[in-house]
Amino acid sequence: MTRICLLAVALLAATPALAFDANKLGQGGPLPLTDLDGLIAQSAALKQEIAAALTAAKKTADDVICSGNRFPSQWVNLGGMRAAPYTCEFSGKWLIIEATTQSRACL
Repeated sequence: MTRICLLAVALLAATPALAFDANKLGQGGPLPLTDLDGLIAQSAALKQEIAAALTAAKKTADDVICSGNRFPSQWVNLGGMRAAPYTCEFSGKWLIIEATTQSRACL
């Protein structure tokens, strides 16, 4: 199994990546800003921008609801999960978080 996984990784690395457009998933859904903590922590600039927006809006991360595209149930292992871009509303101002998702495990 490990050999197949390594072969698949080698083949994928040798071919150009195809873009997956999460906007075409067709379903949106809400999620709290706190669900994006792991993503936000990857960028110091984004973390500072969000902290400033929360302070200006006099809100906590728990008060901010974002939206993201949802994988439908046909995606057996991803059904219900959200995907970037995420849109968050801070008292009349909008923040759109775009991210690149990469799979690091072979299933």
